[in-house]
Amino acid sequence: MYVFDVHYIYPSVVRLLFHLPGKQNVVYGADDDIEDVLNKQSVSSSMFLSWMSCNEHNKDAQKLSYVEFPTKFVWKQEDRCWEPRKKDIHTVNGNECPTFRDACYVLGLLEDDREYIDAIEELKNLTLYEIEKILLQNSSSLKDFVGMPYPDHDSVSSSNNRLITEELDFDINSLQQESHQLLDSLTIEQRSIFDEIMTAVKQKKGGDIVLNVASSGIASLLLTGGRTAHSRFIIPLNLTEDSFCSFAPDSDVAELLKKHH
Repeated sequence: MYVFDVHYIYPSVVRLLFHLPGKQNVVYGADDDIEDVLNKQSVSSSMFLSWMSCNEHNKDAQKLSYVEFPTKFVWKQEDRCWEPRKKDIHTVNGNECPTFRDACYVLGLLEDDREYIDAIEELKNLTLYEIEKILLQNSSSLKDFVGMPYPDHDSVSSSNNRLITEELDFDINSLQQESHQLLDSLTIEQRSIFDEIMTAVKQKKGGDIVLNVASSGIASLLLTGGRTAHSRFIIPLNLTEDSFCSFAPDSDVAELLKKHH
């Protein structure tokens, strides 16, 4: 899902909840007291109602539509209210600088070019690391090319995505032998499904990793490297009015999903 540009829009994309008067979503259990349910703060102070409340006393809020609101305000889940966003780090003493470098100079944080040299070295090292990952997936390495620089080991270790490493940690030869044995035991219907999946894989309709996910713990144990959907995709176990899967676009989980089929 994070291959789409919408997740990199600034400010961050916010899912705005909307409901008619008295029609907000309410989550409750079969044994819950109805009065307690209706008095929950999540019911009385929904995102939409809090936006209206903010407009009653904040003049800046009154200049924005509901869709424009997240550009200047941020939703505080714990406090159930909207608060003004903090100023962008481009802004110094009320003046917006065109670049981060200009902002740093105004603040007196830059004395020489050492910061830039270090940043360029870090970028070079991360680029080499990304190249090395691609080569390793294809049974090669930067070390195979004479005179080619190699990423710093400490940076490689700190930048390594554990989830991707786990998914790529397999023995190709043993898996091929196992697949041939299992292929002979498939029924006609199972073989049809298998052929359809393999066609998609050969046409590269996806990434480099297949995620084995099941809806229950018992089912996941039957899959090699299997995980439950709740565990893999961080699906909340206890639902509320505001429940949704949440992980950052630059997190290890997001990077893993970008590479999966």
